[in-house]
Amino acid sequence: MLSKRKIALIKVTIVEYDFGHKDSALALVKTGVGVRLMDSLRAATMAIRNEFTDQIAQHKTRENYLLTLFLALITGMFFFNLFLVWYTYKKFSEYARSLEETVTSLSDANKRMSQYTAMSYHELKTPLRNISGFAQLLKRRYSGSDPSSEEHDFIQHITDGIKQLNQTINDMRNKYLDDHPDENR
Repeated sequence: MLSKRKIALIKVTIVEYDFGHKDSALALVKTGVGVRLMDSLRAATMAIRNEFTDQIAQHKTRENYLLTLFLALITGMFFFNLFLVWYTYKKFSEYARSLEETVTSLSDANKRMSQYTAMSYHELKTPLRNISGFAQLLKRRYSGSDPSSEEHDFIQHITDGIKQLNQTINDMRNKYLDDHPDENR
């Protein structure tokens, strides 16, 4: 750093210059003391300039580091969001595919169930019609006999059972085969 004597000379030179005595200030500089003083000033100025340059470089390095860190964070967030979009799309596609398979499977099962129900309806109605026909034949055969006879009771039980079974079959058909009209046979 500068000695007290050099600092005092600098002050005198500045004061002389400020009061308009530029020649006096120049004369001080031209003397050997002034040259040494100027060299000291140059050295001090260079030291200060180098210190400021180092500090500016450190600040720029910190700024560059922070900017790089910020850009890395933004890039990381971008790729993370991109990954989330891809993962969500993949899971949604798998879910949609699974749902389509389930819908197809349920549709097939519904068709088979409808076919089974329709076939069961006809398969149950045919023997019921036969039984009903034979019950009517028996009723005609024993129509001339005593109405309180045991045969009439048996025929009445058969007829009531036929009506009840026929009603159950028709109710099931109405419930499970909505597109078919009710058949009361």
